[in-house]
Amino acid sequence: MMVQPREVVQNKEGAQPKFQPATDIFKMFGLSKFPYPSKIDFLPLINYWQEQLTSEVRTNQLIAQEIDDLLKLKGEILKKSIDDLEVLSGLTDLIELLISPYFPYQDKNALLRVSGPFNALPLYHSKKLVELLGKDNVVVNIDKTPEDIKTLIIYRAGCMILNQYYSQDASYRLDTPYVFTVKQTDSLLEQHYRIEIDSRFTYVKKLKPLKKLSDTQIHELLSNVDDVELWLRYLPPANFEFQGIFCTLLTDSTVFEILSRLKNKLLQKDALLSREKIELLERDLCSFFKEPDLRLGVCSVDRPKMSRINKKYGIKHGLINDKYTNLLSSKYPTSIYNKVAAKHDFLVIEDLIEYPTKTELEFELLERGIKNILLSPLTDESNQIIGLFELASPRPYLLNSLSALKLQGILPLFNVAIERSQAEITNQLEAIIRSKFTSLHPSVEWAFVEGAYQMLNKKGNEDILDEDQFVFRDNYPLYAQADIVRSTVNRNEAIQADLIDNLYQLKKLFNLSNEQNAFPLVSQISLEVDTYISQLKRGITSNTEYTTMEFIRNEVHPLLRFLKKTNPSFREAYNSYWEVLDPLLGTVYKKRKDYEKSVAIINRTLSGYLEEQQKIAQKICPHYYEKFQTDGVSYNIYIGQSLLRKGKFKRFHLKNLRLWQLIGMCEITREIANIQPELPVPLTTAQLIFVHSAPLSIRFRLDEKRFDVDGAYNARYEIIKKRIDKAYIEGTNERLTVAGKVAIVYQQEKDKKEYLRYLNYLKKRGYIEKSIEDLNLKKMQGVQGLKALRVTVKAEGNPQ
Repeated sequence: MMVQPREVVQNKEGAQPKFQPATDIFKMFGLSKFPYPSKIDFLPLINYWQEQLTSEVRTNQLIAQEIDDLLKLKGEILKKSIDDLEVLSGLTDLIELLISPYFPYQDKNALLRVSGPFNALPLYHSKKLVELLGKDNVVVNIDKTPEDIKTLIIYRAGCMILNQYYSQDASYRLDTPYVFTVKQTDSLLEQHYRIEIDSRFTYVKKLKPLKKLSDTQIHELLSNVDDVELWLRYLPPANFEFQGIFCTLLTDSTVFEILSRLKNKLLQKDALLSREKIELLERDLCSFFKEPDLRLGVCSVDRPKMSRINKKYGIKHGLINDKYTNLLSSKYPTSIYNKVAAKHDFLVIEDLIEYPTKTELEFELLERGIKNILLSPLTDESNQIIGLFELASPRPYLLNSLSALKLQGILPLFNVAIERSQAEITNQLEAIIRSKFTSLHPSVEWAFVEGAYQMLNKKGNEDILDEDQFVFRDNYPLYAQADIVRSTVNRNEAIQADLIDNLYQLKKLFNLSNEQNAFPLVSQISLEVDTYISQLKRGITSNTEYTTMEFIRNEVHPLLRFLKKTNPSFREAYNSYWEVLDPLLGTVYKKRKDYEKSVAIINRTLSGYLEEQQKIAQKICPHYYEKFQTDGVSYNIYIGQSLLRKGKFKRFHLKNLRLWQLIGMCEITREIANIQPELPVPLTTAQLIFVHSAPLSIRFRLDEKRFDVDGAYNARYEIIKKRIDKAYIEGTNERLTVAGKVAIVYQQEKDKKEYLRYLNYLKKRGYIEKSIEDLNLKKMQGVQGLKALRVTVKAEGNPQ
């Protein structure tokens, strides 16, 4: 509920401004008067200070003595219950001393209000509270309804009675704080406070003989918090009077409330789909940082995740998205956006004017008045960048690394929000696509079109899809892969070489710096560089890579920038060093770049060959085909009658496709051998085929939007398929998959006989060498009894 502005009045002395509500507080909340009689009584506080006269704490003794002296001088009136606040005139100093247990006397920032128990009229307000709520344009929005407030007040009063007269311990039930929002009408900033009431210097006076309550009745009360009439009936207002002092303390909970509000907003499935929602989030972040001029931008990174669909999510609420839709375009390699994507971590540009490699994007931000910006990549569960977060200010240096730390609890919520928003868009798009045409492989497209017709014809169940109608039974699987040999080792060696090169470059710079100008820190950092070089030479792990990169970026590069500014003769060497580094990563990126280029050439060659061969294979017999690409390529094929809309599936279709697959793996081996001169780093592949004789079922899973094998028995096929590329030959330490060879893993003797016929054919055609290895494979987790045939492919010559 909303409460109108208060008014501030001066006390008669004029020394302490007295903030008072414009009307009775209960009427303001839409309540009737507090039903129990209430009186101000300082006696509990006075007794407290009398005890402190002999306290072991010297400060408490001094305050207690001062209070005792003032009471003797002019405070006798405070030793009686007070009905009229006028009698307190002239006692401000004494009252402030008396209430000091509520907060340190020196704390000028305390938000404090002191009154009688449940009394609307205050006898003291702290100066800071007056400043907060005493302005004409202040509006207070309370998180409780009048009925809620009434219920909590009566419940609190009732618990105090039960504690004092009925031997209960219900104090924990009293901790139900109010939360309210303070906002000035001319500002977007909001402040949130929790109101907590300290009633330890309050007691309940019995006005009539105590009414007996059974344990059952007390339990009934405590189990019915919101039954006000029950509480007033069992504990009649005419029987009790509240006397003493209430302290209302306000605690700033803006950060907690804003985080809670942001979480609720960002967990909505369409949290980032409209500009209006972004503006609400922006307002919350302004309040979170207590800066009214902050600007928020959020956008998705539209990169294709599937081979046939280029998803454009349309979440373009960035600061300059109206002009530049692709902030990570290769046209702007040195932009702050590409830099944060390469860094894969937050980036703060404290003064955009000083950013050294500005592109069109930075100039556009400056044109729009942005001088200070904090960026962070938004990632999915696999740590892939799917969006960008921007928080900007027109004032340089307002946002800094400390601001980024404050956002640590918020940015994960934006990760979730953009992923959910993208999923929501994907669902909407696929619903439209499904109603018109299917995005699935052409071999099963017809089944989904028929399913859509059936769905439309179901009366009363138009939105229900039967997943069982998308099960394709009795299909033969064919699986093959061409994996880059030692890809992980080669990648690590490339990273290792680049980092060592980078560190040696730094050693040269530090040696030069020491020759020109002695600087002790340079020598110390130079020794650390030696330590990192030694660690890297022993080998590289994800941890050593990370720590070395962090050392270079956070320790070394800031020192180099300082040396450049303080030593002009060092500038040329500094600039030469930076020319060696990759502009996006800020590190040496030669060996790894060569490695990644080689991987890209191999993957492009493999994919191109398979795509062309698929056109031929579909003519053999239509089938379901899906390809996966990482460090190499693998693919699944399913073929069977249930996948055919028309025509008959015959056994020779399967044999034909198996032979096509085997020839394809031989051709791939030859292709990779032929492109070796093009590769910056010599890489090769090992080919593998898995033969599974028994037909199995595949099911389209509506929740995952993909095909998978159906049933526990069929799942064994997937388990074997995922493990055989790591298989070893029984009795040796040799891997099954070897460069330049094709391995055929099988389970049944009949499969061996079938493939020996194919291999003999390939020998005659000149594809493979004469020797055919017949191998048993070592037992793997959950997999045993596998065997393999392995052949060496002829890299040269032209097969007939």
